[in-house]
Amino acid sequence: MSFRASFVILIVGFLVFISNPATAQNLNFDNYSYGWQIQGVTSTAGDTPFWLHSNRQGEMYRYSANGTLSLFASGSHTFDSGLSLSGKANLFFRGADESTIRFQQIYGKVSYRPFQLSVGRKQQDFGFVHPQLTMGSVEMSHNTRPMTQLNFSTVDFQPVPFTDHILYYDASLAHGWKDDTEFRYARDVLVHQKHLYLRIFSDDAPVSPRAGIVHFAHWGGDFSHLGDDAPVEDGRQVSLGAYRDVFFSLASDSREIIEGGGLPNRHQNHFGSYDFGLVFNQGPYRLELSRQFILEDTPNARFGTPWDGLWGVTLELRDDTETRWRDDGSESGSPSSDFRPALQAIHYEHINTLDGLTRYEHRDRERHVNYYNHSTYRGGWTYEGRSIGNPLFIGEQGYIGVVNNQLVGHHLGLMGHTGPVDWRFFTTYSRNYGAGRVARQDDGARVNKLTDREDQWSFMLELQTETLLPNLETSAALAYDSGDLYSENLGLLLSIRWNSN
Repeated sequence: MSFRASFVILIVGFLVFISNPATAQNLNFDNYSYGWQIQGVTSTAGDTPFWLHSNRQGEMYRYSANGTLSLFASGSHTFDSGLSLSGKANLFFRGADESTIRFQQIYGKVSYRPFQLSVGRKQQDFGFVHPQLTMGSVEMSHNTRPMTQLNFSTVDFQPVPFTDHILYYDASLAHGWKDDTEFRYARDVLVHQKHLYLRIFSDDAPVSPRAGIVHFAHWGGDFSHLGDDAPVEDGRQVSLGAYRDVFFSLASDSREIIEGGGLPNRHQNHFGSYDFGLVFNQGPYRLELSRQFILEDTPNARFGTPWDGLWGVTLELRDDTETRWRDDGSESGSPSSDFRPALQAIHYEHINTLDGLTRYEHRDRERHVNYYNHSTYRGGWTYEGRSIGNPLFIGEQGYIGVVNNQLVGHHLGLMGHTGPVDWRFFTTYSRNYGAGRVARQDDGARVNKLTDREDQWSFMLELQTETLLPNLETSAALAYDSGDLYSENLGLLLSIRWNSN
């Protein structure tokens, strides 16, 4: 039996065990919960509108109506030594044109002081973006379910020793597997991940700058089914030497140097971002500025494409209310104060991927700047057919990777409260130009999917409340698409969620 299969059996047994209240009480669990959620989506055009399937962990199938059921449980215990053990599972059932039964999240975690080690499918967040109002970080969002990983990380930001709580750090090092063979040109692809963020002063200081780097890499994998079309051995071997090259990006650089020309890629697929943020706190107001630079080739790494990436600004009225938006299976929260402003936060983002094309004359649309796609690992930065990063990088049936990565987008998000109801509103506009060198799903052949300019608008209003019955949360989301990229479509998502806590 494989390590991953053994782990799944262990975690399922653990979570079924703790979901019994008597068991949890006898073991003195500090925290345990269990519950269920039912969701349904319908629309006028048959497909699911953009904001009803995007950033929902891939739960909703894009090309039909959906009905889903989630069963979830979690538990944790902290020993006197400070060692903490926890686990969570979310078993998911979907009825749609593409039905499925799977675990959305399932993991075990060991924490001790500032560090934690997790194994399994666990949602992560990167970038200094607003967690509820962003359209999605460029490196990793909530647009698809998490991959299986072994992940060693800090527990949020931690003070750097001997800096008197002036400098803080947040870091991770992980090894993962991509098992979505249907959407892969290579099988059993390995994923390397690490990040390091630094922050000056505490998060609630009057001014708090932060910056860091995130690095992902595809490596290894089984290409034997490709025969003579498989890449050379030294580009896909799994060894300590290969891991060293992956860790330090020694064999990754595309060498698309600013002057033009270059060497062929060395088969590993490296992707990441430089992340910057600046926070101002003044009385009840919080202003956040964020910037993500996409890293995929030499000009990116040298800030040679300064407009490519994601820009963001948020103005938020601070209070003690815990947000209750759900897209990661977390437990229900509730207001801890009576201060519930009608408008709590305004968030704006701008994304651009065209600067790398327009800035350098030697580049053309088909051969250069193919974000989220790759010549060897042709599924690219996707998982189960969905972009792992920003959802404007869309996939399409019959292809692997993304079919739209040359784009400019603007996004406005608002959130607040009306009586017992929490609400948020999205408006997203994008200009889309397709992608060059996209791989077909049936044979892996790379084809040109570039298009003329296609404008697209997507809207969403989501309402959520917990006042109907104890421990019961109900929500409704109305979404509308209009433009050239998706058919004109009005859709409705209804959700009922019960939690034992």
